[in-house]
Amino acid sequence: MDQANTKLDAVYKRLMSKLDADGQKALKEAERSWIKWRDDEAMLMARVGGAVGDSGMRVDFANAQLKLINQRTEVLTEYAKQSAGN
Repeated sequence: MDQANTKLDAVYKRLMSKLDADGQKALKEAERSWIKWRDDEAMLMARVGGAVGDSGMRVDFANAQLKLINQRTEVLTEYAKQSAGN
């Protein structure tokens, strides 16, 4: 998961560098909200996935977080591509 977070951080920084002050503020707020949502969604995914016991829950939670981080990386990458054309 460290690699996924590193990749997400790089894309986030690249996007931040392309935005004006208002855009940067909006991205920071969106990212804070997304992190809260990611953790809540990952917990739901782990519970719905039928994790049994603490270790099963931790694994399912981590897998769900990884999936969501990868999806967010794709979204921010698309935003970066769109902002390059502006």
